[in-house]
Amino acid sequence: MNVYLIIGVYLNIFPQFGRMDFYQFYSTSYWFPIGTGVSFIFLAPRIAVMFSFSMLAIMLLPLAVSALSTDAYLWPVNSRLLVLQVVLAQIVFVILFLNVAVIRSRYSKTREYIRVLQLLSSTDSLTGLLNRRAMLEILRREIDAARHAKAPLIVAMIDVDYFKRINDGLGHEAGDVVLIHLGQLLTAQLRSQDHFGRWGGEEFLLIASETTLQNGHMLMEKLRETVAAEQFPSARRVTISAGIAELTDLDDATMLLKRADEALYRAKAEGRNRTMVAA
Repeated sequence: MNVYLIIGVYLNIFPQFGRMDFYQFYSTSYWFPIGTGVSFIFLAPRIAVMFSFSMLAIMLLPLAVSALSTDAYLWPVNSRLLVLQVVLAQIVFVILFLNVAVIRSRYSKTREYIRVLQLLSSTDSLTGLLNRRAMLEILRREIDAARHAKAPLIVAMIDVDYFKRINDGLGHEAGDVVLIHLGQLLTAQLRSQDHFGRWGGEEFLLIASETTLQNGHMLMEKLRETVAAEQFPSARRVTISAGIAELTDLDDATMLLKRADEALYRAKAEGRNRTMVAA
């Protein structure tokens, strides 16, 4: 488009016969801001400025040659003033588009910064899983959805057995590796509609929507057996205990979690490496 406009300008400035067609020149040059605006859409602001002023210079060069030539007398009265207005208008458009591009760039960076902050605020820094805050928000939302749809919902509180022994015997770095590997292992076994995150320390929380207590127990047993059979990077056998609770009409998020936690406590008290269901 810019090439077409420049050719049109040149043909108007240097007509084959007669004097310069200034009316056609003005009509053609008025389209230049479109090319300038498009350049700011597809190019970086600095490159777009260079491109726009390059186009302007290409347009002005023949004008200067024509103004300094012996044919300058062919220019209509007040034409130089009109040309100056056209040039100034192009410069104003470049400045305007530059400011719009800068504002758009800052807005995009701000949105990305906010997105990163939101991600950090909802993600556990060690495992990359959802953190306690995010899981609690999801649980409240899933409880409302389950009640509205009259669908079952279960939560499972999961704890790594004898995790202190891992930290004391192999060091905290080895313990961190176990938590990271465990998070990846369990996540790979879950369904797309399940929510899984780190609740704190060596505890994890699973939220399974549209899942009955019986199916939830089967799912949790599958996860427990998978962990028990896994060879962890620490070369130590790792097991987990879990407590499951199903949503009832009397539960809110706090009560549901409390019942799951009580079931987990019973699982650990009865020997660990097992799944217990809340009463």
